[in-house]
Amino acid sequence: MTKPCFHCEKPPCVPVCPVGATFKRSQDGIVVVDYDRCIGCRYCIVACPYQARFSDFGDNYPAVEENTPWASVPSPEYNQFRVRKEGKSPEGNVRKCTFCLHLQDENGEYDKASGRWPACAKTCTGKAIHFGDLNDPDSEVSRLLKERQAIRLKEELGTEPNVYYLL
Repeated sequence: MTKPCFHCEKPPCVPVCPVGATFKRSQDGIVVVDYDRCIGCRYCIVACPYQARFSDFGDNYPAVEENTPWASVPSPEYNQFRVRKEGKSPEGNVRKCTFCLHLQDENGEYDKASGRWPACAKTCTGKAIHFGDLNDPDSEVSRLLKERQAIRLKEELGTEPNVYYLL
C-alpha cells in the first residue's frame, strides 16, 4: 500500500519540531521540511502516525553512486536543486513526500496537461493514483470521492489527512 505524506489538516509532525523546520504552507496546505533549519532530531518521524517520514543517512542508490552521470544531477526538491554532498543538507535531515511541489508553476498550480503534477500519479501504470484539488468541486478527485466509497487512514486520531483511498 502506498503511503505518501498525508499532508494533514492538523499535522502532528509540526508542533513537535523544536526549530520550526516542519511547517504547513498556508497557500496550499502542503507540509514541508526546511532542510536548512532541520537539525535531524527525528521528533517528527515519531509523531507521524502514518510512518511517512524517514531520515536521510546519506545512502545512495546504485544509479547515483559517485562517478556516474547522475551523481552530479541536482535534486529539484522544494525548487532548491541541491547537489548531494557528503555531510551536507539534506543528508542528516528528515525527508518526506512533498506532492512534488517543485512542479508547481509560479502561481502554485499544477498543470497535468504539460506533465507538471506529482510523479506518483503521473507514473502509476495502473492509474490507481489520482491527484487534484479537494477544494475544487469539479476536479477529478472531488468527483471520484462523490462517486466512490473512500476511506482515510487513522481518522480517529483527528489529523484530518488529505489522502483518501478509494474502495
